[in-house]
Amino acid sequence: MQPSSQRNIAFERLMNRLPPEIITSFSDAQLTAIRDGMASRPWRSHPVDIRFTIPFIRLYFVFLMGPERRSSERLAQERQLNAIWTPANIAVILTVIGVSVGAMVGALQLRSLNFSSANEDDIHPVVVPFKGNREECEGSGRDWQDGKCIDYEHNPRF
Repeated sequence: MQPSSQRNIAFERLMNRLPPEIITSFSDAQLTAIRDGMASRPWRSHPVDIRFTIPFIRLYFVFLMGPERRSSERLAQERQLNAIWTPANIAVILTVIGVSVGAMVGALQLRSLNFSSANEDDIHPVVVPFKGNREECEGSGRDWQDGKCIDYEHNPRF
């Protein structure tokens, strides 16, 4: 969206929030001054701008990141108006930390598990199909049983 269209949308939203009798009391010069005053706001996009909504619980997330351009006075005002250490913010921060630590511990646990039930010392006899007679079979160090060449040293991790 273009910055000028954002300013127009912001102006329209402002006008929609005002009572009709107030809007009609503005002169054209006053409306132009309001529109121009809103236009002086630097509408800039952020290098990182992630916004999404979880529809089934109607919860939205916004993550913005970029260079800080606000003055120290404005930062001080906003710190007073929007405190970081509120109970809800602390709960979210602790939840994110808890989920992150849990995921790391889970990943480390999965990494240490041995998913193979076979021990390297287990014997797993297997029929060797390409040895069709007793001489070939026994010549390769395998056993001939019931007309089949059996390999008793087969490792399942081959």
